[in-house]
Amino acid sequence: MNRRTLIRVGIINLIVGVLIVSPFLPGPSFLSTPINFISSSIQFLSIPALVVSLFGLVGTIMEVKKVSRDKTYKIGARPLLMLTLPIFSFLTVIWLSDFARTYSRETAIGRATPLIIAVEKYNRDKGYYPVSLDQLKKESYLKFIPSPWIMGVAQYQYQPTGDSYRVSFSQNVIMGFNFEIVTYDKNDSHKAEGELETLYVTNTKHWKYYIYD
Repeated sequence: MNRRTLIRVGIINLIVGVLIVSPFLPGPSFLSTPINFISSSIQFLSIPALVVSLFGLVGTIMEVKKVSRDKTYKIGARPLLMLTLPIFSFLTVIWLSDFARTYSRETAIGRATPLIIAVEKYNRDKGYYPVSLDQLKKESYLKFIPSPWIMGVAQYQYQPTGDSYRVSFSQNVIMGFNFEIVTYDKNDSHKAEGELETLYVTNTKHWKYYIYD
């Protein structure tokens, strides 16, 4: 089998795999809309594409038979891609995406720390919480509003609740059909919305998340 063909097939599979998990990778948050669209589209196509892998399997077997008859014959990339790409994409969706989502969640939570510190300092100085995050910039509590620095997470959302506040962000779960809402609440008064009411804890105090379906 041609080594160059194997490398080409491997690189293409790797690129598609990276695109699938790209919403959970570090990068500028302004890319969240196109990145989530590309990832969701590939995830959606990966399921019916499993049928294509059957044709790829037949094609690969036929290519192997040709090699057995002619040792100089080189197996082409097309049947190998038809076989491996749908399977690799599907496995990435159901297995690797979950690990990547955990990484992105913990990264975005960690990067929100300066924001929470600034909100608490504002409250100590003023006696009340800011109405919006812009006040933190206007009154020099923050030079800039921190970014989650996860390509699939747009920005942090801030919601004052009288004597407290919430900081939250959301990220795609699978195919754009549901979302993970991650929320900071210092009073631990978290509440899940939507059809699914299960709250999940994180590795960081006062942060919990739920799946909005």
